[in-house]
Amino acid sequence: MALMKFREANHVQWNGARPAHDGTQIVVFKSVTNADGRIYTTPADVTFFLCAVTINISPIAAGTVYCRIYDDGGVVTYYVMERIVLAAEMPSTKHFTFWPPMELLTDWSVRVGSNAAGLQLIGSVFGWIE
Repeated sequence: MALMKFREANHVQWNGARPAHDGTQIVVFKSVTNADGRIYTTPADVTFFLCAVTINISPIAAGTVYCRIYDDGGVVTYYVMERIVLAAEMPSTKHFTFWPPMELLTDWSVRVGSNAAGLQLIGSVFGWIE
């Protein structure tokens, strides 16, 4: 097995899976209320290796929340989570881990959304591009 080589100075501080080649760590989040929001879109000429998705739900109103993965044509490719939330529910966190990491090609995106005012959703993704 070849020795791992990283471009980043913080390579010792990585959490979870590490790229086997020159990789750049990606950790991003997006907050939405009654909207659809793009957490991350894979840049041109690289592949995004998605390791984990975390969803925080803060319901004040009843509605539906989701996390989906779209291909470069805007078509839903994977449904990570679809959930109906009641207004009386306590805030909750859902965590999804992908091992081996899910490969998202150029222009694929991870999106979250809610369909009610007062239904806040915060989505975060962790992975790397190379």
